[in-house]
Amino acid sequence: MPYPIYKVIEELNSEDIDGLIGEDEGNTLEFKLDCYTPDPSKDKNDWKREFCKDVSALANANGGWIFCGIKEEDSKAVEITGLGLDFNVDENVRRLDQCANSSIDPRIMGLKIRAIELTDTNKKDVVAIYVPRSFAAPHRSNLTYKFHLRRSARVEEMDMTQIRTAFNLSNSLEERIRQFRKQRVEAISTKGHEDVPVLLSQDSYYISMHIVPLTFDDPSKRINTFNFHNRIWFEIFRDRARDARYNFDGYMMPVERESYFQFFRTGAIEWVKKGPIIKNSDVADKRFISLPAIATACLSSLDSSMKSLANLQIDSPVSMMVSLINIKGLCMIDVEPSNASDLIYSSTREGSQPLVRSNLLIPDIVLENFGDPRDILRPVFDILWNTEGYDHCSLYDENGNWITKEARS
Repeated sequence: MPYPIYKVIEELNSEDIDGLIGEDEGNTLEFKLDCYTPDPSKDKNDWKREFCKDVSALANANGGWIFCGIKEEDSKAVEITGLGLDFNVDENVRRLDQCANSSIDPRIMGLKIRAIELTDTNKKDVVAIYVPRSFAAPHRSNLTYKFHLRRSARVEEMDMTQIRTAFNLSNSLEERIRQFRKQRVEAISTKGHEDVPVLLSQDSYYISMHIVPLTFDDPSKRINTFNFHNRIWFEIFRDRARDARYNFDGYMMPVERESYFQFFRTGAIEWVKKGPIIKNSDVADKRFISLPAIATACLSSLDSSMKSLANLQIDSPVSMMVSLINIKGLCMIDVEPSNASDLIYSSTREGSQPLVRSNLLIPDIVLENFGDPRDILRPVFDILWNTEGYDHCSLYDENGNWITKEARS
């Protein structure tokens, strides 16, 4: 596996580890003979100080990898030694994870630690530590009370200018991600034909989801467009993948009429769906949009998007943003579209009034891991239901558990 590594940590194997032989330590790569093993002859916090210093230094720079169980000479990997038969994987991974979460401030989202089993069973394991480029830098070690920075193969203490710059860059990254979303929503809202890959109608509303990796502005992280069209792509999207095509921004996949996925070369994903507007002759002066229908569409989109990111070897953390576009004058209802007879009651209850906002931009959520879409999207759904006057999304019970469609009916 020649460095840099284009795999997510969950997919690394023994062959990948063997491929590190001959690689040089650098700005994003560190080799350790042991796994920050506590030394009884030294202060009990020595290993913690070294670990937090190394990890926070990577997070404050460009992110990177630490591999424990690899011997280096003159900063070059020369032997896969492994961590030995006595190495307790679960105990040590838990020890490192707890140390990182309790001793680095702010906590590094997306930090992952995994043991990789070697083909030589006598060597047992190598531990890989993936440190993402952080959107919340600078990070400080609570054990040294200092900010550290990875520079080449060294770790240095950050000076005041570097600390100030890191704060500014973090704020700038968050702002650039939000500006990206804002610009895309404006293009969809105004039906900007030059910026939107399909023709959108003037009298519809749209649901959009933008998923942006925190490395989207890093030129070295650009996606190879050949990776868009492969077997896994067809497994994720099935027949819809047959209509996909390359375009100026990367790769576009029409889903249905006026709906699509756009995969940008930066790794960002844009999903847009034309939302159905429901009408009822008994309340002819109002047009309705179904909250459960929006939730169902978002859940499907997020599931496909997370599988796509994994296929493209894009790891978390990522920023996710859901928007409702061109909704002014529409009424939200907590009713499935098939239950149109319930519209009369829903539309006349107090608080069910036409929306006054043109676009609803729900605050972004940072996904530290790719988990169950129902858990990830719950705060988004709560905000949507709050908008219509409910205290929480009715698709979850009072304990936050998802209620199946059968149980709701």
